[in-house]
Amino acid sequence: MKKALMIASLLIGAAAPVAAQSGTVEGVVVDARTGDTIPGANVVLEGTTTGASTGVDGTFSLSAPAGTYRLLASFVGYLPASQPVSIEEGQTRRVEVELDEDLLGLDEVFVVGFGTTSELALTGSVARVGERELEDAVVNSFEQVLQGRAAGVTVQANNGKLGQGLQIRVRGSASVSAGNGPLYVVDGIPVTTENLSTNGAATNPLAQLSPSDISSIEVLKDASASAIYGSRGSNGVVLITTKSGFDGRTQFTVDVRGSASQATRQVELLNAQEYTALLLEAAENSARLDPSYDYVGDVEGQFDFLSQGTDWRTAEVNSDWQDQAFQTGGGYQVDVSARGGSQNTQFFLSGSYSQEDGILIRDEYDRITGRLNLNHEVSDALSLGANLGLSRVLNNRISTDNSFATPVQIIAQPPISPITMSEGDLNENTLYFNTLLYNDNTRFAVTGYRNLGNVFGDLQIVPSLRFRSEFGVDVLDQNSDEYYNSRVAENTGAPQGLAVDTWDRVVNYTTNNYLTFEREVGADHGIEATTGITYQDVSLRNTSVTGERFPNDDFQQVDGAAQITAGTATETRYRFLGYFGRANYDFKDRYFLSASGRVDGSSRFGSENRYGFFPAVSGAWVLSDEPFFSGVPGVSFLKLRASYGITGNADISTGNIATNNFASLGLWSVASYGGTPGIIPIQVENPDLKWERTSQIDAGLDFAFFNNRVSGELDVYAKNTDDLLLFVNVPALTGYSAVLRNVGTLQNRGVELAFNARLVNTRRFSWTSTFNISANRNEITDLDGQVIEGGFINRAIEGEPIGVFFGYEYAGVDPDNGDALYFVNEGADPRATTNDPNEATRVVLGSPHPDFTGGLGNTVTAGGVELQMFWQFVSGNQIYDGGGRFKTANGDYYDNQLRDQLDRWQQPGDVTDVPEARLYFGNGTAESSRYLYDGSYVRLKTLSVAYNVPVRLLRNFSVQGARVYLVGTNLLTLTEYPWWDPEVNADYVAGNIGLGNEFYSAPQARSVSLGLQFTF
Repeated sequence: MKKALMIASLLIGAAAPVAAQSGTVEGVVVDARTGDTIPGANVVLEGTTTGASTGVDGTFSLSAPAGTYRLLASFVGYLPASQPVSIEEGQTRRVEVELDEDLLGLDEVFVVGFGTTSELALTGSVARVGERELEDAVVNSFEQVLQGRAAGVTVQANNGKLGQGLQIRVRGSASVSAGNGPLYVVDGIPVTTENLSTNGAATNPLAQLSPSDISSIEVLKDASASAIYGSRGSNGVVLITTKSGFDGRTQFTVDVRGSASQATRQVELLNAQEYTALLLEAAENSARLDPSYDYVGDVEGQFDFLSQGTDWRTAEVNSDWQDQAFQTGGGYQVDVSARGGSQNTQFFLSGSYSQEDGILIRDEYDRITGRLNLNHEVSDALSLGANLGLSRVLNNRISTDNSFATPVQIIAQPPISPITMSEGDLNENTLYFNTLLYNDNTRFAVTGYRNLGNVFGDLQIVPSLRFRSEFGVDVLDQNSDEYYNSRVAENTGAPQGLAVDTWDRVVNYTTNNYLTFEREVGADHGIEATTGITYQDVSLRNTSVTGERFPNDDFQQVDGAAQITAGTATETRYRFLGYFGRANYDFKDRYFLSASGRVDGSSRFGSENRYGFFPAVSGAWVLSDEPFFSGVPGVSFLKLRASYGITGNADISTGNIATNNFASLGLWSVASYGGTPGIIPIQVENPDLKWERTSQIDAGLDFAFFNNRVSGELDVYAKNTDDLLLFVNVPALTGYSAVLRNVGTLQNRGVELAFNARLVNTRRFSWTSTFNISANRNEITDLDGQVIEGGFINRAIEGEPIGVFFGYEYAGVDPDNGDALYFVNEGADPRATTNDPNEATRVVLGSPHPDFTGGLGNTVTAGGVELQMFWQFVSGNQIYDGGGRFKTANGDYYDNQLRDQLDRWQQPGDVTDVPEARLYFGNGTAESSRYLYDGSYVRLKTLSVAYNVPVRLLRNFSVQGARVYLVGTNLLTLTEYPWWDPEVNADYVAGNIGLGNEFYSAPQARSVSLGLQFTF
């Protein structure tokens, strides 16, 4: 016993000097650009086995014998960093390690269909927007973050109304009449994007998702990336991954911001004096040409009525009607989240509330969202999880662009008309319906409830084989509640009030089940294979009832109506069944090969062609790792990519949401004759109807130079779509006017270039820059001789891009007599002119598609201050003003005019593009290139300044991070477009063919937001 005690004493004594010679290094790992702490970073002392991971607050602590070491820190998405550190006996050394963002990011994980891959192993073309870009943006809907940031992805809002539809195209339009929007997948589940609008202006169901809940957005652009989704990959796939928890102490984040907004621009209209002078001159000119009618007397009588007892001759009233349409908008948003967990269970919990008033009167949008994401590791082999998102949206809407009730059309009111009468009531005797009456006498409230969730299980069967099962449900309920009282009866056709109540429910459930095999074979070979089955079932039910004739204006629900004038209920359904497989092979992390195939069946197609096969193959070669490439000066990384694949499109559009899913069937409908019910045929069957198919070839180059300081990618592609889903005219004797068939082809060709550069990178100052530019050329190569109309003067024509403008070519003004002239465009002298458009031939006038799109971003950090500036640009497209024949019509009618109409022709010899003012004569008002404008613009999309409070100043307050930020959106727009905003597409004619149109369309909002974010 004594001997044992002696030995123990010797051991303790020997150990004591070693402990005495140890010291401690404590510190924090932060983002060098923002100062934000980085949880989960790896920290190690070089040459030792001593290391640790940073906690949720980015801190770490290491103990080691006294001496001098190099402290190494690393984290995915950042460049490794090292710095010398001296550890003294019995002392604690404190350090701060800064990590610079890795612009090349070869280890960065990309989400792809039914799996993930690294940037190094990626063989397809994928654009990515990360959590940082989403956090820095102030947007109503997450898709807006893609605008100008993702090469090859075009995002355009129809107008500036809140919650309205967006047009998103990935590498151009791949269809003429079927859907052209991408497939959206949230956490592996395809989500509902059906437009449930009750008027002609599309809404945006995706705006119900909170951008603050999203971790990343990947856009699968080429066929090799999107073919795993087979039947719906032709238009690209947008994968949205929501945030998840992590192993560590719970991290709370509170983000509060308020904003103010106004229209990006207002136009210059005629004042009262200019207006009366122009209209009287127009009347005198018409009287000269047609003495049989008293045009001047007509005008003066109209002025007497419009002025409502005021003296229009002295411009007693000079109303600014445009100012009445707009308001100072704005609102606030509060985001609260908690994320963390343990080694076995991680969670993310969030709640968000936003309230926004638009820049137009009566336009409001409120959103409440909540999300809970859970992941639990039952054992080393089994993990379970669930993602659940809930939302409620209230959108107080306004009418379509083509309605006197829409606010912007108020500019047509003459400035001599008083806005209110002497007793303070609104003027009801205006040229057109006074939309201001809608302010207190109507209700157009659209409320949407959405439950979007999925559960999943992941089982490691054997070390190399894993099975995953997912089940997701997306339930969307929407109620449209409309009411118009007796004061607005003139504009509704219901003199005693009108109420409409509409309910829609979309139930969308999906299940995915797949096996993944992964194995390293020796030191050089890697194999991954995935195979599985997916099933989706979507049903939509609609009910609507209309009531008229209310006892008084206090009764506002349908049940208070004396007469039910309309009622309907419909139900529709479609299903998809898919079998898919993919195999990836890599050799020495230098050569990569991928192949995939999917067989898809859809209930929408004919019995003879229900299933389609969609294969793809791709490869990549890391040239810079070849021995023969070593030593090439300045080149850090070079990878060649190539892919080919076929994708499909099943998004049939018949013009009726109830029949879209039965386009291959012979359909009958209910009819009534004298109160007797019956049925009538409405659609001829086509059992041969099949998928649209798009084949795409892509060649890409990923590169980095100067020690990865400059990196980027270049892609060239060609997409060819055949078997277009088109309605083809058939002889009327068949009893039908058209039948849906697979007819026609179109093509998209393009190039994309993206750059990232770290221009300055010092410890206290950094400057990074990003740039991308894309060009896409669309051409319809075959329509079986058809010409398909859309929009105002848009057409689908063989040999031209979809939606080209087709009309009379304006030749200017005859300097001798002020006549509007048009080119004849045919005959012996096609460039001859005529003042009668009926004698001219319509021709292709231009295209709504831009030649180039892109964006330029710069981020500068100095200390805790961060400045971001992002410019977006669109070049080469044209916009047709469908309202031009009213608002730039040189006095043809009584609408107020743009001030440039003062440049009209007045006497022989005048050289101008504005014809002589003539009342009722339509001098130059034909649908022509006179109303076609260059839609190019450069926009300061985002300008933000943020201050990240240094971590060391927050430790005493138990706060991990604090950030104050000021963000400006759409602050500056450089354009020659004369109307409100060049980012426009009149909502009621917007579609595949109806592109690039303006019709009293609301501009985008210019906003400034001030926010404060805490993390603790």
